Amino acid sequence: MNPKDIERALRGEPELTPSIDFAARVMRGVWREAETRQAIPFPWKRLLLGLAACAALTSAGGSVLWLRGEALPPVMDSQAIAAAAERSGLLPALTWVPTVLAISYGLAWGSLRLSRLRR
Repeated sequence: MNPKDIERALRGEPELTPSIDFAARVMRGVWREAETRQAIPFPWKRLLLGLAACAALTSAGGSVLWLRGEALPPVMDSQAIAAAAERSGLLPALTWVPTVLAISYGLAWGSLRLSRLRR
């Protein structure tokens, strides 16, 4: 069979179009689903996992300071914490972690804001 025969056979096929009733039923179904938006459930498992990871990292940081013989400040004074972190070599972590958390918060806030605009 040559290409001209194939083209001729394909041209002779009748065009298939859905019935008006079918298209109307499909569109009614689409609109019904669009109107009944289901709320996205809050990811509690991921939140709890993240909080557990934060608690583990915080306790690990305190343990590192304690194992190195650094005295933990009796009062949560930011200058005393920064001095202890500088002596133990953890100062870069104390500067990067808040920066990364602030950027993550900004990205999450921006994505939520964008998702509200599209409704």
